[in-house]
Amino acid sequence: MSHSCDRYTLRHHFGDKPAAVRALFDEYVAAVRAFGPFTIEPQKTRIAFLVRVRFAAGHPLQSGFRGHLWLTQAHPGPPVVRVEKLTPTCFLHHFLLKRSEDLNGSFRARIGMAYRVGCQDVGQTRSGA
Repeated sequence: MSHSCDRYTLRHHFGDKPAAVRALFDEYVAAVRAFGPFTIEPQKTRIAFLVRVRFAAGHPLQSGFRGHLWLTQAHPGPPVVRVEKLTPTCFLHHFLLKRSEDLNGSFRARIGMAYRVGCQDVGQTRSGA
């Protein structure tokens, strides 16, 4: 469900950013796509990723892409720069992607876990499977 009062596009977010940042974002989108279908919803201050509910969001910087993943357990490690515990089973994993190598296997696994949280597949997300 959108929370914006207006319609935004990816151009709104990337219009003044280097092409390399958009390419990095596209790599991130491809990593998410490996887990199944989803919707990208550009909003005023962020780009949200949704299946049944929002499982990730972020925004481009001049030097990379900053975002967060919603997981049910803490899974720290690069490129995650901070884990924020909101409830006993709600952890936002704030990340910063600066180069393609940041999309490593460990981070891709966390993307998959977040995707399943967005699908509200509780049994899968709690076991980490």
